[in-house]
Amino acid sequence: MISITYQSGCPNCGGPITGYRSYNGLPCEKCLPLSPNALPEQSRTKAIYDLLVEFGNLKGFWRINDIEESVDTINKFFVQITGHKPWGLQTYWLKRYIQEESFSMSAPTGLGKSTTIMVITAHLALQGKSVYYITPTKSLAEQTCDKLKSMKLDYACNAIDNSSVIVSTYQMLNRNFDKLENRKFDLVAVDDADAIIRSGKTAERVVKLLGIPNELFENAVKLVKLKRLLSFYKVMKPDDVDALQQKIDELVVTIAKNKVDISQLIIASATARPKGIKQEALKYLLGFEASTIQFYMRNIVDAFTKIDLESVISKIGRGGLILVSKDKGKTLLKQLRERVESLGYKADLAVSGKKFMDKFSRGETDMLIGTASYYGVAVRGLDEPYRLRYVVFYGVPKNRIKLIDAVKNPLNSIKIGRVLGFKTDQWENQVLSLSPQEMQIIKIANIRGEKLSGKLGEIQERSNNLAEQILDYVKDLNRRIVGDSFIIYKENGVFLAYPDMMTYIQGSGRSSRLFNGGLTKGLAITIIDDDELYKILRKRLEYLIDAFTPVQFEEVNLPPLLEEMEKTRIDGGKKFDIKTSLLIVESPTKAKTIAKMFGYPVKRMFSPTVMGYETIITDESTMTSRLVTVIATRGHLFDLTLDNIGEFGIEIEGEEIKPHYSPLNRCKSCGRILSTNQEKCPYCNVELIPHSTPIIDAIRKVSLEVDEVLIATDPDVEGEKIAYDVASMVIPYNKNVKRVKYHAVTKDEILTAIRNAGSISIPLVESEVIRRIEDRWIGFYLSSMLKAHFSSQNHGAGRVQTPVLGWITDYTKEYKSHLGWIAVLKVDDLRVEKFFRSKKEAEKYINEISEISISKINEKVEVFSAPSPFTTDQLLMEASVRYRFSPELVMSVLQNLFEIGVITYHRTDSTYVSPTGIGIAKTYLYQKGLGNFYSGRSWGHSGTHEAIRPTKSMDVEELKNEIRSNPYRYSIKFSEIHFKIYDLIFRRFLASQMTDALLSITKYEIDVGNERFVQELPTKMSGGFSALYQLKLYNVSEGKFRPEKVLRRGSTFKLPNYADVIHMMKNKNIGRPSTYSKTLQQLKRHGYVIESKKNKMLVATRRGMNVYTYLTEKFPDMISETRTAYLLKQMDLVAQGQLSPDVVVGELRSDIRRSISSISS
Repeated sequence: MISITYQSGCPNCGGPITGYRSYNGLPCEKCLPLSPNALPEQSRTKAIYDLLVEFGNLKGFWRINDIEESVDTINKFFVQITGHKPWGLQTYWLKRYIQEESFSMSAPTGLGKSTTIMVITAHLALQGKSVYYITPTKSLAEQTCDKLKSMKLDYACNAIDNSSVIVSTYQMLNRNFDKLENRKFDLVAVDDADAIIRSGKTAERVVKLLGIPNELFENAVKLVKLKRLLSFYKVMKPDDVDALQQKIDELVVTIAKNKVDISQLIIASATARPKGIKQEALKYLLGFEASTIQFYMRNIVDAFTKIDLESVISKIGRGGLILVSKDKGKTLLKQLRERVESLGYKADLAVSGKKFMDKFSRGETDMLIGTASYYGVAVRGLDEPYRLRYVVFYGVPKNRIKLIDAVKNPLNSIKIGRVLGFKTDQWENQVLSLSPQEMQIIKIANIRGEKLSGKLGEIQERSNNLAEQILDYVKDLNRRIVGDSFIIYKENGVFLAYPDMMTYIQGSGRSSRLFNGGLTKGLAITIIDDDELYKILRKRLEYLIDAFTPVQFEEVNLPPLLEEMEKTRIDGGKKFDIKTSLLIVESPTKAKTIAKMFGYPVKRMFSPTVMGYETIITDESTMTSRLVTVIATRGHLFDLTLDNIGEFGIEIEGEEIKPHYSPLNRCKSCGRILSTNQEKCPYCNVELIPHSTPIIDAIRKVSLEVDEVLIATDPDVEGEKIAYDVASMVIPYNKNVKRVKYHAVTKDEILTAIRNAGSISIPLVESEVIRRIEDRWIGFYLSSMLKAHFSSQNHGAGRVQTPVLGWITDYTKEYKSHLGWIAVLKVDDLRVEKFFRSKKEAEKYINEISEISISKINEKVEVFSAPSPFTTDQLLMEASVRYRFSPELVMSVLQNLFEIGVITYHRTDSTYVSPTGIGIAKTYLYQKGLGNFYSGRSWGHSGTHEAIRPTKSMDVEELKNEIRSNPYRYSIKFSEIHFKIYDLIFRRFLASQMTDALLSITKYEIDVGNERFVQELPTKMSGGFSALYQLKLYNVSEGKFRPEKVLRRGSTFKLPNYADVIHMMKNKNIGRPSTYSKTLQQLKRHGYVIESKKNKMLVATRRGMNVYTYLTEKFPDMISETRTAYLLKQMDLVAQGQLSPDVVVGELRSDIRRSISSISS
């Protein structure tokens, strides 16, 4: 029986705890010597707390119980104040409040933000604590004061005195700050944070209200400046990066140490993002960045038309908001009011203040008219769920910029240049691979008229030359230029315009609000003034909003729609559920991708090294919205301990196998990641920095706040073990833990995975534990023997590595024993090679050849079957052959592509293609006019995994175009290699869904001197999949030719390349998708194998040969191919639940003991 022990895992004492106990929500046996069955399921936390008190062992567990009790207390207070229980999100915010955390409320109006802040304010005030409540307008301040008055609290309204609660506008705060300068409040509550976000001066004053010392704030400001400077240094001053990074690290530590006794800041809403240095500095002090727009449910019919405004209004009636495109000017607003009033309706302009809103709410006006501007009061300042029923966009909402300013950005220059037909291919990939920081450096330099040097200087020069070409081209422009994401037109200057999708989302959302516990039905109509811009807007919104399917307004059946709109404002609209969740993934890139995929996330900083992203995941099919915090584990949280416990970290007690796992720490000096509880690095005796402990602390903290924990680590055995580790750490804090598995980082896959959330597979976990035990025992045992024998520390071995080293060693020996000289004759793609033992013979032969004769004997045409889509081994082999890329490089790129959501999971040995995948291929082929070649195939049966394929019908050029259109969509830095690998996957996958091709194979007769050679070569390919995926074809001419002559060192026995070795690992069953790359990487790291520079062939070094000889002599059974394949098969059976893990561990131990015994004897 396997019993994992986690060092430092106990939620009470922080000491060792078994996985069994932590997985059942208990402290360690030392703290609580009772089994899980002895405790009640109900009120379990309180029962554990009471027992710990009784045993005198209460330590860290008091916090878990304290939060539960505090939540119960604040919930009762909430009921006392409001008359009803808090619901989902309100409970979540209250939990964060009682933990004295500063935060931003990610929710639209109607979800109880104001009510929650009022309850929190009352809770503090009644304890004699102080609150400063900031509102954006005087009328909102007065409304807040009315509520405080009804609660009989001590407050001051738009005045500064010593009351417990002060309510004021930003203007009042700024005018009277001298009266507050030395006063610290326990809570600063902000109704709308945009004034703070936009004004550094206001941000500075809020800092003082929170009691943040000047020196600490100045350090945070300095940190922001240094971080911005770091991006510049990485490109322009790489030699100075380490010194600057050290300053940043020191400053981070200083801030962390002094960040104590800071009051709470709670923000109800924000729409802008912090841009100023002072505003950005706040996130390093308060641990979060204010929210921008978040998407929950939409209950809106989107429509479009070209009929006039009067016709639209006449059909719908009162309760409309007309948003006028910014490019039409403000004078049009008054004209439109006159036109609306001519129909018998009362209209008002929504341009500033709140009076227009009050009149509209009271029914004194029927219609509102404002500007379609994201920050305008008409777009984001309106919340009237009862009377506001529909929105009319008068013109496509759009932004525009002068073309001369637009081309200062290299990406814009490329986008425009491609549309105009200018050649950009030679350097376009360089631009697409720039990081956002590098792009910004070039843009700012262009604005300032500064010239950069180095790589960025070269790109800047080319970009500016292209910009000059563009500006010269448009001088005589007499037509509109239409791109994929913009248009260019002339109108008192030359402008670049693009649709404003955020204004559309925010503005249309005014028509559908939360009311009476449901979402009211809304209607949004766009009166199109520009067909091309509307097409672009529609395409962008289809990506961002699920089920965005706008309809022609004239085709809408209005009577039942208007009836539904009215009904939902009386009985309550579409009901939906809101949950709070913690979603745990492995990599920070994947965390960012998922968070950005569903909206614009709020950043949460749990520590200097741990970031979380708060986003909204909405599932229309289940009518559920989740407020999700996404945190990355950064790989494993634990590994087998390096401490002196048992046999290399594994204790054996009778039938019980006890692997001990320690959290990971990083050495400040050498950078090694080590699984140890020691304070110093065993290699360089320098202090170790916690690597995984801050992550564990963060996920435990959030687990206490949310309804559920969703563990979404990778869908393989390694991911399952990480999931088990995470669950073991959080179950004492939140028992509602679920396993979520998806094979592609896409909206549909993630939503489906959450819908089908299950439990952790214990057999998979056991399989991974056994693999790690095997790796540790064999690796450490063999390594220790090698180090002793060769008197060197950099020697290591493993069960899989050793047979692979043996193959490469054998090939190397054969290659060297058959070494000689090769004479090569070339004509076109045809090569004739002849081997000679001596260089003299080879030179004589090559000098005597002056001419070769080539003639075609015959040509045959064969049907060539479409290839299957890639598995991991096939892709690694193909990338090696085509591009000579190493497996570790390819796997790194594949990890990137998977994490940003453009390919499916890349560690797979399955060729199966799902119906979704088949549909992607079909869509693409028909779009490109290749539908006649479509032949959908599943390539097998559905199982755990799928083949490696693209997640969208998007080829590499379309991917590049998407990057050009939205360079910040993907959270990686693209390179030429990323594009090549993606293109290879895409073409191979499309080929697998196409008909067979015809291949022409030509037989040639080649006369060289007195010799005759015959070669068969593929020369032509046509039809079927060949339209997208070609084999290597040979171009050979007939006749007599003077050949190109080459003399090179060579052998009759070929050295293996990466493809050869991976093929052998697959065929001999000693490799897995997750181990091909790692195995070769380890052999190179130990210096056993090197890679030839030109042809990327693998060669065993003298060191490698000596190691292999020693191992085969001393441990022939332990490292044999047969035994290795057998053990891997046994581990697979454990993963499938068909074999007990004890059997495999027992065999492993017997192997090692036999080897020790044979050496001793």
